[in-house]
Amino acid sequence: MYEHDQLIDELVCDAVPVRRTWPVWMRLSWLVPLVLVLGAISTLLLNQRQVTNWTAPYAIIAAANMVTSLVIGTIALSSALSISIAGGVTRGGKIFRNMMVVWLAISAISINLPAHKVGNTYNDTCCFVFIITAGTPMIAIIILELRRTLSFNPIRSLVSAGCGVSFLSFALLAMCHSVELSISDLIQHLCAALILGAVTVGLGWRVIAI
Repeated sequence: MYEHDQLIDELVCDAVPVRRTWPVWMRLSWLVPLVLVLGAISTLLLNQRQVTNWTAPYAIIAAANMVTSLVIGTIALSSALSISIAGGVTRGGKIFRNMMVVWLAISAISINLPAHKVGNTYNDTCCFVFIITAGTPMIAIIILELRRTLSFNPIRSLVSAGCGVSFLSFALLAMCHSVELSISDLIQHLCAALILGAVTVGLGWRVIAI
């Protein structure tokens, strides 16, 4: 092309102001409540959904599990949003690692608890279905949010997002699960989390990649 000035003029005429992306903390302030509400609503479709009895023995462990999962999920989503912005870095790495240790410790304690029930427990299959059901709408919303900025590191963004979805689903599960776990139960939870992570990456990497 020889008419460079004409091309420049056309580009200038077509240019529009770029809308600045909100800070990560502001996006999280509405994103986390939204995905939790949508995840909770989706689980209402499950006939066997029940509520934890918070007055029962060892209920504090269920509460600790819920809070820890919520914190881990929020940090992971924060990293996903941050990584998707040019120059963004992983957020809260030290806190994330410490909270993961706490979550593993809570899981170990739950496996070794005596047979005191907190509410009516799901069996392994119901837990698996619950996590997948709760996480599915979360994946859609988070991919749409990442789509707003796209990402130079889509896989890293989506892995963090998948981790966030999984732990937010764990937080919801803690509200309708017995405190004590079996090893097979924990494995089912982790398998569901891996599936949510794989689905998040599989569906999102072409959508958010620059």
